[in-house]
Amino acid sequence: MHPEKTTVWCGLWAGGIIGPFFFKDDRGRNVTVNGERYRAMIHDFFCPS
Repeated sequence: MHPEKTTVWCGLWAGGIIGPFFFKDDRGRNVTVNGERYRAMIHDFFCPS
């Protein structure tokens, strides 16, 4: 009944494109971006374990 929505992030810099990064929860469902999720994405993307 309602269309599924997707939130995706990418960054641009002189060296090219960073991403894309899709915001999903632990079950793989699309989620809204908030400060906590954005901070976790930046940390995980640029400082992987």
